[in-house]
Amino acid sequence: MERILKSFLFTKGILVCEVGGRIKDPVSPETLESRFGVIIPEEGAQLPPKILPFMEAQLGGGHVDGFYQHFPASVRQLPPHLLQYEQASHYIEEAYCTALQIEPTEHSALETEVEKVPFDEATTPKMYRVLTEKEAKAVLESIIEDMLSSPHPLSVMHHQVLKTFVHR
Repeated sequence: MERILKSFLFTKGILVCEVGGRIKDPVSPETLESRFGVIIPEEGAQLPPKILPFMEAQLGGGHVDGFYQHFPASVRQLPPHLLQYEQASHYIEEAYCTALQIEPTEHSALETEVEKVPFDEATTPKMYRVLTEKEAKAVLESIIEDMLSSPHPLSVMHHQVLKTFVHR
């Protein structure tokens, strides 16, 4: 399926890719949640690795995976001297808990316990359905039929989508 059609369906909350079967180095939905704030409700979906560059292009560039990426914003925004204290206390706690075989705490020493989420607190998660090309084509036909029956003029993007769909 052409990229413009996949991009159009992406704006409608649909990811087009082949799922199931033998996928080499599959990407899990949890990866998309942590990197992009995208929720895939399909249980056990294994997505092809080429979905990552597509998602980066659609959602605005690459996302850097830093050491503090999954820490709460209050820890990532600490001044350098408190960040150093946080790192030292975390290291000592890990060593102490490992030696005594007890569970370490799951939060920063400089804040109260927080709920862990797979994406940044500032991100509003968005739900996406994963469809095969055949399923996506049926959805696209329905959308295009609705566009053509509408009395409103087509936007430039809708015109390009319609032209691409007709010429394929």
